[in-house]
Amino acid sequence: MSPFKLLLLSAITLLAYPTASGADSFKGVIVFHQPEANDLEDTFVSEYLPAVQEAAKSLGYETRALDAREGAPAEIGMTPLLVFQNHRGRSIFQGRYADPGKVRHFILTSRHVPQGDAQKELNNVGVWRDGRMQQIAEIKITQLEGTRPESFDETTFHKTAREAVSSGLSRYETKGSVTPARSDRTFYYDFHPWRGEDGTLYVSSAIFSQFNCHVPVWRDYEGGVSAPWTDWPSAFEEAAANLQAEVVRLRGESDLGDGYTPVSAETSPASWNELNLEIPEPPQGTASAVGGTVETMSWTVDESLFETDPPVQFSFMAPLDNYQGIAKEAEASLILDDNRSLANASGSVQIPVDSITLGESGLDLTVINSMLKAGSFPKSSFDLEDLGAPAEPLAFGKSVIAEGTGTFMMRDQSIPLGVRTEILPIFNEAGEPRLDTTTSFSIRLMDTWAIEGPPGPSPANDTLEFLVRLTLKPAESSPAG
Repeated sequence: MSPFKLLLLSAITLLAYPTASGADSFKGVIVFHQPEANDLEDTFVSEYLPAVQEAAKSLGYETRALDAREGAPAEIGMTPLLVFQNHRGRSIFQGRYADPGKVRHFILTSRHVPQGDAQKELNNVGVWRDGRMQQIAEIKITQLEGTRPESFDETTFHKTAREAVSSGLSRYETKGSVTPARSDRTFYYDFHPWRGEDGTLYVSSAIFSQFNCHVPVWRDYEGGVSAPWTDWPSAFEEAAANLQAEVVRLRGESDLGDGYTPVSAETSPASWNELNLEIPEPPQGTASAVGGTVETMSWTVDESLFETDPPVQFSFMAPLDNYQGIAKEAEASLILDDNRSLANASGSVQIPVDSITLGESGLDLTVINSMLKAGSFPKSSFDLEDLGAPAEPLAFGKSVIAEGTGTFMMRDQSIPLGVRTEILPIFNEAGEPRLDTTTSFSIRLMDTWAIEGPPGPSPANDTLEFLVRLTLKPAESSPAG
């Protein structure tokens, strides 16, 4: 490494490291890496760590970088690895660190809803124990295309092909079931067999990252690997060995952010507390005055906060909660009853479908156009109906929690819902009245909309959980007491 590059890496890294020791209830982004361990780690520090720091800073958070070789919690199996924590909990980034938009999306969604504890079980997969972590191979073998021989049996063919693939994946051990940790990584190995009229078997193949199941990170679709029908399993074994070699290469030099460095199994375990990274205490109280009653009856959304605090967040139920997104825009209204209480209040939220993002542009297009059909149904909506709240007037600094009902509409089909709403009247820094509102609910996708979720256990793969966080301001024509 040149002296100039070494100086550059050192300068960037120092900016991210804490300058003082001791417990300080850190909230923000923690970066575990292994400085100067290899080219991938050097590239992360020089090209991607500054973007991570900028994403965190834009949302008001600090970044702290730690060398995993000096001790890391058991959850840290590989680097570079990003972790976000605040008083609500801790979340491990499952995405491509080379994508600053995805990193920012991770911070936006994790600061209000930390990852759940449920775990996803994978069956009949290959597992490569790589230091502390597991690299998992999910294998798909499609049906034989082309000219099938007489007395061909698909079940026997598939079983033999799978055995040949396992033989070619020499680094992996076949497991009946495995539960991946958040810092484990999965690659999808696809094999597509085709038999010619002369009996030659051709196997084309592709590798997909767990972070994008639509665009392969490598493929061999041109000619693939071939073998005579008398020795057809060797084509699968060779194709599998080729894919394994390519994954080993990607592991060390992926430009997309799929690469990683395993944390050695010999690395000393260190707890979060030992690293001065205990979960901070919740903020104490509010700067708002307490006791004065709310006079405004009609409220609308304060859109000025959407850039750093998106109004709607959603994710599949854990352990599939790494599939998560936000809506960057929303229209909303709340009308209190004559007593300025929630007892007979009504409210609504409308979400422009084209404002939804999952942090990946390609996936956004699929969700917005193919699944949600934004061209025909440009908005989804949620209406609050019976909140079941007390008839007491809202008071500044006093939170009200209500369990009520509402109606959710998407693609012109509606369902009734149970909802939980919390409303806190406050004064902002300018002394203006505001209502901080949080509403949560969940929907099932298949029953009403026949939308298939990600692969995984039921009901997690069918349950979408919503968190709607809005700051409301007085509507211009609102009557006051």
